[in-house]
Amino acid sequence: MIVLKAFYSFLKHDRCPKFYVITSESTMEHSWTGMPIYSLSKVAANKATGIIRVSMPHVQVLAIHPGRMRTDMNPNGEIEATEAAEGIYRLSTGELTPDGWYINYRGVRMPL
Repeated sequence: MIVLKAFYSFLKHDRCPKFYVITSESTMEHSWTGMPIYSLSKVAANKATGIIRVSMPHVQVLAIHPGRMRTDMNPNGEIEATEAAEGIYRLSTGELTPDGWYINYRGVRMPL
């Protein structure tokens, strides 16, 4: 919310405004039982993104799950961070069309 507030004046004047929240698949249905605070923060981020989306219809607002990346937190991840970053970049340039507002890095709708 702080980032949105800081950039809102730019979004109001941009001809194709976008606001993306990087989230995860950790939702009400798919929580990480070993990391309850992480799951709770992602559920809150998804809900906030949905509220922002309907509050700012002139802005493309997306909650994007970057995929199960290999990281220190998830060494058994399925993709490299560069693959997620490339997908998010392609969404931002319009090369990929999102299939909803809660999507993965490929633009495919995620279950709520």
